[in-house]
Amino acid sequence: MYMVALCQAIDLRHLEENMSEVVKHVLQQVVKKTLYNDGTDGPLLASRFCEKELLQVIEHQPVFSYIDDPTDTSYALLVQLREVLMEKALKCCPSKDDEEEISEEYKYLVFKRIPIFQDELKATVGDEVTKEREKFDNDDFPIANKIKMCITYLI
Repeated sequence: MYMVALCQAIDLRHLEENMSEVVKHVLQQVVKKTLYNDGTDGPLLASRFCEKELLQVIEHQPVFSYIDDPTDTSYALLVQLREVLMEKALKCCPSKDDEEEISEEYKYLVFKRIPIFQDELKATVGDEVTKEREKFDNDDFPIANKIKMCITYLI
């Protein structure tokens, strides 16, 4: 029973690593698509600098706490991602010339992008997770099981 439980833990950890990578990849695509500018050829937004913080949210959030429905707004993942963006929009950070504060209009542009980011993430992440889960179930995974690199793998 102990060996069966250990094998199941290894399988779950492998699934967790793969699903986390899928969500990170989708997040990076959505950030580039929605948070870099306001949809025009206007200035780059301050929100583009929060990609690292958004990825940290995914890394620190347990995958199985949201992976069954990553688009559910009641799960902590989307709430925490929104909080990072809100904090970025509210924070007064220097502009490109590092001398003036960001104007209220510029902050408003960042606020306007938050629902667009969320809608795009919801539209994309659910489909991608479903596709990758099907691939995983068919033994086609982007990240190989790390247990194969261990000396005890043969056991």
